[in-house]
Amino acid sequence: MNENEILNGDEDDFHFRANQFRSLRYTNNPNRFDDDINEFVKHRLNSVPDLYKLLAKLPFKTICNLVPDFFLETALYNTGRFFEKEHYDFKVQTERTVSLENETQFIYNIYGTYKHPESIAVTHKEHLEQVRNIVSDVPKIPNAVINRFTGTGKTFLFIGFDFNAWHHRLIMESLKIKKPEIAYFPESGHYQVAVVAKDFYAGNYGMTFLPIDTDAFIKEIVDKYEDLFGKADRNLNIFIDYSDQEEKQYLALIRNMKIACNGRNFTYFSKNDGFGGSVFNIDDIFAMTDVYIPLLSVDFLSEESNNNRVKQAVGNTKIKTILINAKFVALERLLNNFTKMPSILPSLKTPLSTYSESDNKVYDQISNKINSILI
Repeated sequence: MNENEILNGDEDDFHFRANQFRSLRYTNNPNRFDDDINEFVKHRLNSVPDLYKLLAKLPFKTICNLVPDFFLETALYNTGRFFEKEHYDFKVQTERTVSLENETQFIYNIYGTYKHPESIAVTHKEHLEQVRNIVSDVPKIPNAVINRFTGTGKTFLFIGFDFNAWHHRLIMESLKIKKPEIAYFPESGHYQVAVVAKDFYAGNYGMTFLPIDTDAFIKEIVDKYEDLFGKADRNLNIFIDYSDQEEKQYLALIRNMKIACNGRNFTYFSKNDGFGGSVFNIDDIFAMTDVYIPLLSVDFLSEESNNNRVKQAVGNTKIKTILINAKFVALERLLNNFTKMPSILPSLKTPLSTYSESDNKVYDQISNKINSILI
């Protein structure tokens, strides 16, 4: 039996074919397996299918990938947005360290990733070991990942999920997913979920099975999202406000934002910019502002005109306000009567004004977090 005969076997049983193929091809040269995986990735996984390009337009905060590919990762990277990624490796005993900010978009490859061939299960035996290790917490899925799936008020969308696969039920349990408020699955005509599986997921997870083609369903969601919030790649006018003493910090933030948000259509301006040769007018500026970012400090909050701009931005439902360094008593009093609160980035130990404009680590951190908020 040669390699071609193995590949012409049961096309629906990847693990069986891989087991046979691997035993023939890699017995005398196990390192060749990783080399072949890398070659496969190079030629087969760098072209992103259209469905993933559509999904990348939606602001999912957490994505659990049950296939070891990185299509969605590539699609998100091409949008220019900042996101974090991690994968599970069933062959190691030590839990991976994962630290996530609440606003950061995150992709978790629970079955490993082709970018790290050693983390994926190829044979039936390895796949069984992989599922067993996930369920047994060997290694444990990091708490930062689990926390993304727990809690109330969450919406789950299942795309290409194989409800008939027994091991996926164990994965749902391992992620500690409770019955969410909303859970949808577009059930295309070519894939039928068994009645028993439907009963299980409907009863335990409130799953609604929609008789609609997956691509059509995602396109409809994207269209409705863009009708409500505009296109994901639309231009955003970002008004960065600051006191005159912090102009160097303002310029440093702009410089780092342009690097971190490369590929996104952002226009940056401040109160000192002129528009069309006209004299600065705050009402005109706010009329064209999509995002307002004040660089808060004692100097900034000591000026009444600055306070008024913060209140005007927070009170405007069309403007996204992002505060840097929000731990000021004066700011708490300022926002005391507002029900719509702005996004607040985790505070630095001291105001941004105390950091050098050449401290790229600080400005990179802030720029990436702003980028992740503006999904």
